[in-house]
Amino acid sequence: MRADVNTIDNIKTHLIDIPQFQRSYKWGIENWRRFWFDIGSSYFERITGKQRTVFIGAIVRQKLNPFKKNEREVEHYGLIDGQQRLITLSVIAAAVRDRYYSPNSDDSGFWTLDFLKLRIGRDSIPRLVVQKRDYNAYINVLDENKEFKGKLGELFPESNIAGAYDFFYDIFGKNEASLLESITDYENKLLEEEDNKNDESEVLDKSDKIKEENVITTSKNSGIVKKGGLKINEFYNVLLSDVKFVDIVLDQNEDLSSEIFESLNSTGTPL
Repeated sequence: MRADVNTIDNIKTHLIDIPQFQRSYKWGIENWRRFWFDIGSSYFERITGKQRTVFIGAIVRQKLNPFKKNEREVEHYGLIDGQQRLITLSVIAAAVRDRYYSPNSDDSGFWTLDFLKLRIGRDSIPRLVVQKRDYNAYINVLDENKEFKGKLGELFPESNIAGAYDFFYDIFGKNEASLLESITDYENKLLEEEDNKNDESEVLDKSDKIKEENVITTSKNSGIVKKGGLKINEFYNVLLSDVKFVDIVLDQNEDLSSEIFESLNSTGTPL
């Protein structure tokens, strides 16, 4: 077993299987809001000339036999812990791609192959192999030519993956000011939930100050991107490089996967 700090950029050529003994994708709107708060905060730091790491915890994988197709092979892993976070990152990448680029364009294909699929010879396959009960929704999320962008929840009401896509597709349709507001509004919520460390007036004063400072600093970086608010290259770098995790990799012969999964997920929301 080894453990290192890693980034999405370093595992984007790996095929990752989610074992069937795991739960399906369970994150809901509060998880998505918090995840967007963390990633969005890093994005706004980056466009104001700073860099902020988004630490998403530990990802636990187990090395499997290489996946072979068309006389090519890629590194292959089973995912023991981290399903919710890795799927959500994939959904975010798909939502950004679909908001900003035309289907089958070079830029759209670039995002697909950097975040969502593996190219093996002339074929491409999903980088994450999700569970059967999530499969149809996830494949539609990956599809550049989907007809019902932002409305996948209506087609797959049983899948939280579809709901996650709709949530982030809506987020990335906002202009820069609205994106910032979604971050500061959530920060206000976090401040208000503190264990009565501050009275109500102090919380509001602090929240207003945070919002004012963020608006002032971001206003120095003009050049809002077409169709939405993201400076797409900066956001691309946030996802690939600023998102970091402790990458725990078990050797192929270490028979600890189910025990580790149960231990990590014995309480609280599955990760």
